[in-house]
Amino acid sequence: LRPEVDKLVAAVSAARHLPFHGTLPARALGRDETRRATALAIGEGTDNAATRTEGELLKRLGLMPAAEGSGELAAQAYAFAAPPAPRYDAATGTLLVPSFLPLGAERATLAHEIAHAVADQRFGLRRFLRVAPDGGPRLDGDAERARLALVEGDAMLAGLELGDPRENFL
Repeated sequence: LRPEVDKLVAAVSAARHLPFHGTLPARALGRDETRRATALAIGEGTDNAATRTEGELLKRLGLMPAAEGSGELAAQAYAFAAPPAPRYDAATGTLLVPSFLPLGAERATLAHEIAHAVADQRFGLRRFLRVAPDGGPRLDGDAERARLALVEGDAMLAGLELGDPRENFL
């Protein structure tokens, strides 16, 4: 894992023209750890207006039983349904990589997540997204989604640049 991450950090940094200082912490996770990390990333264990709203939305869409309650259940439902994939945890500054997936098949996703790490080091993603200390949002839905779209678009562009350094995709 370490050599592949280091190689990709250098490549993503070069593609984005943003230096990455130091070594990106990376951790290999088993299946249960991956599911738990996903649940935590999307709000399990937090009780705030945003997670309650997500729970209500899932109930209205019929994706969660109407009798069931909170955002915690929404987080559990998402974590269960989400395919395992590498993820950058901005709270800890660590790249989390499922150990049971072949690294070669995850190269594009790893590059995308490493792009988040590079952007985080340079711009501070939690500050930019205005994440509260409890992990909840401080912005209203539209403002939060607009900033998140910018962050995700930047990471997507980094992946495209890495795959096509001549930028023919443009």
